[in-house]
Amino acid sequence: MPSADLVLHNANVITMNPARPTAQLVAFRGDRILVVGDKERLGEVRGDKTRVVDCGGKTVVPGFNDAHCHFFGAIRKRRTIDLSQIR
Repeated sequence: MPSADLVLHNANVITMNPARPTAQLVAFRGDRILVVGDKERLGEVRGDKTRVVDCGGKTVVPGFNDAHCHFFGAIRKRRTIDLSQIR
């Protein structure tokens, strides 16, 4: 197995996989996830140049997309007519 560039270990990794909802380690190579697994896998993915971050039990989650809206602005937009294009 190739060595990782970055390893986050000693973490509470939320995997979003119902078959395995949590893990303790995530290893990255470039912009790809190499391994998600138990803390014992650190030796498999660690190389001479691997940056290893001890998360101290903190939670690691998948990336979030900000999909919020401003409630009153959304209502106002739906209750008004945009006449800006009319000449």
